[in-house]
Amino acid sequence: MISIVDVESVKRSWRPEAMARRGVEAQESSNLTLYRTALHHETHNCADEAMHAYSKLLEQPLIADASRERAASRDPSLQLRFLALKNLSALESARPSDCDEYGMLTESALQHALEALAIDETDSLLWLRLGRLAQRTGRVSLARHALEQVRLVPRHPFGLPTTALLLASSG
Repeated sequence: MISIVDVESVKRSWRPEAMARRGVEAQESSNLTLYRTALHHETHNCADEAMHAYSKLLEQPLIADASRERAASRDPSLQLRFLALKNLSALESARPSDCDEYGMLTESALQHALEALAIDETDSLLWLRLGRLAQRTGRVSLARHALEQVRLVPRHPFGLPTTALLLASSG
């Protein structure tokens, strides 16, 4: 026997908004699984696989379309986008200088750091990484700006010494 409540719940579940929400939730779940896969590879020192998984995550529609305007709503897709960009930048910047793709990876790491900072400009370690990457690529003014942002974070252990070194090297 089917009650009226059961019929009404079935009718509600077939509404386009409900169907769309279930689709978004499925995509969010898939994105989270992909992020966990990337973290797993990263913790097991499989940098290439981790970079591939982070790149694939950044291509997913919900992640690619996540915008800073939704930051106040604590959008999980935007948070995953920030973390993927930050982690990808870290992996790319950690490659040794004798790596064949060193220049390309350094440039890519810099771009990913900039994109992540566009989402959350309060991450002092990311500002520090940006400063070092900018210095590596000869962008002294960007390096100085980035390291000044680190210095503005109270009592940051690396901000002032790194800024002092940069200023001394740039004259």
